[in-house]
Amino acid sequence: LIQGFVEESLPFLERIEALNLEFGDKPLIAENLNEYLRILHTLKGTAASVGLSDLKTLLHGYEDYVLKFKGQQLQLPSDVLGILSAGS
Repeated sequence: LIQGFVEESLPFLERIEALNLEFGDKPLIAENLNEYLRILHTLKGTAASVGLSDLKTLLHGYEDYVLKFKGQQLQLPSDVLGILSAGS
């Protein structure tokens, strides 16, 4: 199960990395932030379903952190981008 989780997570992680780069180049776009949150939510649920409770907890905190930026039209500061990149 865990091997399957890892394999299926790779495209999600690649998309998160691409979104992190987009967030550094221009102000937040609601559609991109919503996609980011959907990916985190999917990964969190899948981690929980395969018994990776520590990863689920980490992803929950990561999701809560990203939610703070919902509804804002700003360019993320470099320190925030660093946190998001470290999370992915």
